[in-house]
Amino acid sequence: MKKDASGELERAGISLRLTGPSGGIQKFGYLYYQMVGEQIFEIGKKPGTVRVTLKDNLDIAVQALLDHVNHLHGARKVDDWKLKHDTQGFASGAASMLFRETWGIAFIKKNGPDINFDTAPMPKGKVRGAFNYIEILSVNNQSKLKEQTWEFIRMLQEQEALNVLLKESGYSPLRKDRDFSWFLKENPKYKAVMEDIADYQQYLEAPNTAYEEMTTRVGEVLQEAFRDATLVDNPEDAKKVILKMQDVAEKILKDQDILSE
Repeated sequence: MKKDASGELERAGISLRLTGPSGGIQKFGYLYYQMVGEQIFEIGKKPGTVRVTLKDNLDIAVQALLDHVNHLHGARKVDDWKLKHDTQGFASGAASMLFRETWGIAFIKKNGPDINFDTAPMPKGKVRGAFNYIEILSVNNQSKLKEQTWEFIRMLQEQEALNVLLKESGYSPLRKDRDFSWFLKENPKYKAVMEDIADYQQYLEAPNTAYEEMTTRVGEVLQEAFRDATLVDNPEDAKKVILKMQDVAEKILKDQDILSE
């Protein structure tokens, strides 16, 4: 973190994810997971249903929110909306730290070639783990090109195709049966996220047909709270925000008939 002569931030201590509702709640969830040991949205009791865990972990969720608010407005202020944010902010030298997916490594090397940086796994709380994002490749069962499409999908999972994906995009393929040692040798900054670490959990989000609407609307509640300086050291009002996030999520899941009992 760096301040100018007037005390204004010139460089953030950490660039918090403040924009993009769905992405914002997801990044808030990264820290929540370490603190709680489960995600904000978990698989429900019945297949296809979703459970919202904020109320079950209310005190910790409140603390996570207060940490963000205090880092934006309070005595522990380390970030400011005036600065460039997220990966672009880090690559431009406007932030000292951020957390992001592996594509950020490639982005920083390309757009901030003079930035001297390294990588590390998520810090340990109750647990320690990394979120894995899955894209589904599928073909309609009624398709006249079903066999050809499946062949294409299988080809995309072969070593040569995954090498191109990793090298060009920076996203790390989630395959244990492929060899990326050549890439790690050339790009050691990826070791923190691609090599196995003892007791490091790898987790996926719960399947959720209401995902876009739910995360967007819950994320909007969270981002409004980030801008509210009255929440600094104010656990009672922070609790109201967390309970509102729970309520918004549960109403959407209930409307879609996928709220876990």
